[in-house]
Amino acid sequence: MHALTLDRPIARIVALDVLLCAVLVAVPALSHATAFPLYRFEPMRLLLFAAVLFSSRRNALLMALCLPVLSALTSGHPAFPKFVLIQGELALNAVIFYGLFRRSGRFVLGAAVSVLASKVLYYAAKFVLIRLALMDGDLVATPWSYQFAALLFILVGGGLVCLMREKPRA
Repeated sequence: MHALTLDRPIARIVALDVLLCAVLVAVPALSHATAFPLYRFEPMRLLLFAAVLFSSRRNALLMALCLPVLSALTSGHPAFPKFVLIQGELALNAVIFYGLFRRSGRFVLGAAVSVLASKVLYYAAKFVLIRLALMDGDLVATPWSYQFAALLFILVGGGLVCLMREKPRA
């Protein structure tokens, strides 16, 4: 009889994906239980960067496409067409990040530029949808302070993970 180990890359990726999905599903319940709006800290983007840091490019892109769908199915948010916008934003975030990281090798630069670029395109697309009356609500629904806090967490946390990986082992 063989024991399941997480030494194999596919097992680690599947375990990571299950964990990311479980965290995403738990966010609304935790927000309600704590009376603290965890959902405002862009949990899908945070989970995307966990996939970026701990799995492959293909898996991160898959998570970018699946997380909004899973959230919509389990919590009813985001509603269509917003979840399509979020899918596009997260996928674009991952694509831009990997392109910049491949060229520069710098996590913080790639993460900062990719988040900002994907946000600009997200808000431009959302503006158009609101103007065409295909979507309602405010252009900026999540306060900038929460978005900045999420970006700062990604930059600091991801930067530390990258530094720990580079550190020579004794």
